[in-house]
Amino acid sequence: PDRLNARDGSGRTIELVDEPPVLYTGAKHAFLVALIAGGELTGEVHINYWTAADMAVEDKDLVIPLANHVAVVAHTRRLLRETVYLQDYLEQLIEQANALIIATDPEGRVTVWNRAMNRVTGFPRGEVVGRALLPWLTQLGAPDVGRVLKQVAASGTPATREVRLPTVGGAMLRAAFNVVAVRGPGGGPA
Repeated sequence: PDRLNARDGSGRTIELVDEPPVLYTGAKHAFLVALIAGGELTGEVHINYWTAADMAVEDKDLVIPLANHVAVVAHTRRLLRETVYLQDYLEQLIEQANALIIATDPEGRVTVWNRAMNRVTGFPRGEVVGRALLPWLTQLGAPDVGRVLKQVAASGTPATREVRLPTVGGAMLRAAFNVVAVRGPGGGPA
């Protein structure tokens, strides 16, 4: 077989051959299929044969599509791991931030109430997450928060507003909030 030798940056030799290596002692012939998905090489599938007579065209017809599926699964699995890592990372950033952070779902129920909100208002996360935010704040005497949220949701334009936040003790604190309506992939509320 033809061989091509090259040196990589570390001085090691890289050898490219036009025939895949035989991996098992006694095997005489082989073929390999590269596992490529998303533009990335994730591995190889090596098939070895003891004799040329053992090689069957049907093997390649079966192995190649199977290898392509394995490559897609491996690529998808890596993407999912990275997504979970990023989600955990962002959740920790939000939780540990010194800024007061509240998030609601499209129905207006609280989904995020970070440590700073708990520290400033005294309301624990477990008591707030899952609640409908606007009726709760209106009941506590802070209807201006709802008005600001509705304005931003309707316009889609971020706004900085000073609002009054209730505390567990009944006091009202003035706080400046950057209010943003986050849009999902389809353009609707996320």
